[in-house]
Amino acid sequence: MNRPSLPPLRTVPRPRQALPVLGTLLVTAAAHLPTPAYAEPTWVSPLGGDYNDTTRWEGGVLPTPGSAVSFAATPGPAAPYTVQFTGNVNLSTTGFSRWQTMVDRVTFRMTSGSDAYSLGVSSLEVRGGSMRFEGGAINISSQILVGGGTGGSAATLTLSNGVLLTDTGTADNFKIGSTATGAGSHLQVEGGSKIISSERLLIGSGASGNSATITGAGSSVSATRGIYVGLGTNGTSPNAGFANNSLEILNGAEASTPGAVYVGYYATAAGNSLLIDGVGSKLSAAGFFRVGTADATSTGNKVTVSNSGKLTASNLFQVAVGNEVRLESGGTITQSNTTVNNSIRGDLVVDGGTFSGASLNFRDTGTLQFLDGEVSFTHNLTLEGGVHFTFALDPSLTVEVAGNLVLQNSMNYIDLVNLGGAAPGEYTLFNFGGATNVNASFLQLGITPDGFEGNLVFDTDRVLLNVVAVPEPGALLATAAAGLAFTYFRRRRAPHAPRL
Repeated sequence: MNRPSLPPLRTVPRPRQALPVLGTLLVTAAAHLPTPAYAEPTWVSPLGGDYNDTTRWEGGVLPTPGSAVSFAATPGPAAPYTVQFTGNVNLSTTGFSRWQTMVDRVTFRMTSGSDAYSLGVSSLEVRGGSMRFEGGAINISSQILVGGGTGGSAATLTLSNGVLLTDTGTADNFKIGSTATGAGSHLQVEGGSKIISSERLLIGSGASGNSATITGAGSSVSATRGIYVGLGTNGTSPNAGFANNSLEILNGAEASTPGAVYVGYYATAAGNSLLIDGVGSKLSAAGFFRVGTADATSTGNKVTVSNSGKLTASNLFQVAVGNEVRLESGGTITQSNTTVNNSIRGDLVVDGGTFSGASLNFRDTGTLQFLDGEVSFTHNLTLEGGVHFTFALDPSLTVEVAGNLVLQNSMNYIDLVNLGGAAPGEYTLFNFGGATNVNASFLQLGITPDGFEGNLVFDTDRVLLNVVAVPEPGALLATAAAGLAFTYFRRRRAPHAPRL
């Protein structure tokens, strides 16, 4: 009896050591992958299909515990495809040593009706290309890496359609752009997906130009040890020059940490950004909130809260020289810590939003640009010399200080700007409960717009500004010229005396 011929078996050397029980979910570009030295069940359906369909696997055998699973593009050209899971399955029980894809844009669809899915591995490493999860639960007990690493390149990880990613590791970090080869990597959290991590979320921990976007109502990221956007060097760390990294929290998404939030951390971490935009979008930081550092090369970092987005900082709040925090279009910042170390050495711009502070010190080159919205403090506001506050000429703009307004060390300045509609009159710049050195020796008028002059009036609980209109130099010259012309005209038209 003739038996059907079987495809030849692949012969590979066995490893000298036992494979680990828990493994790594690894996504990497094919060009960078080393040749595996152990049996590797390979997905061979370029059109995608059901994970449990044996015909989709080389040799017709499903992966077993200890396997290093490879999602390859052969036979056929490399192309996007979807691996669909059906029925209830818990992949954490298979104990994969590695789960690897060799093709860009692979989607793992882990939901089907009311079925439940769970993928458990020790670490998730997306070292190149892009991986997308739709639904299900992913349980990680070690690090998560997106982009870079050994042989890695730029990569993208997308969590969509209600994915729950839980990272219980305590010794590693959640890294986006972990090494220089991973520059330009991206994390996308959408469709109500959630990340709950015991680690720090590091965006740009080893490279520049990396990003993370959390978008949509119900989407969230919680990182126990902190959220860092752009890391530099503190003199002992190998990190240096990681710039232009970004975190965006959009369209009702949320992020939170009981740890610190840094935007531009240590020297040379420049041009990094945090954007909180949209109704319901929120970032809550229970630890330090710092934009830039004291190092002069950590500049150009920016935080923007806009369109009803909210930032809550309940610990130390600092903005270093050359860095900016901006409120626009109904954005809100709530700063609730009263330590004297809360400081603005850079720029705080309030242009249509609300800054609700507890206690804040403006130091050195620190500035407040109050163009529209509300600024208030439940405790004290201190200007430590050399500080410039810019007010738009608008009678509705008053800084409210429930505690003390303190002026000290050297002269501070009030600059005025006309954004349209300015008029002569009395303006209230500050209301305060108590005062220290609130007088002309520590506060004076600086720059004024064309057509206006003013003077400060120091009251027991207010600082007032009296504004008068003055003709501009050009207008004075024009008026003088018109007067001369009229006089000349009258003289030329005067009637001659009658002849006798």
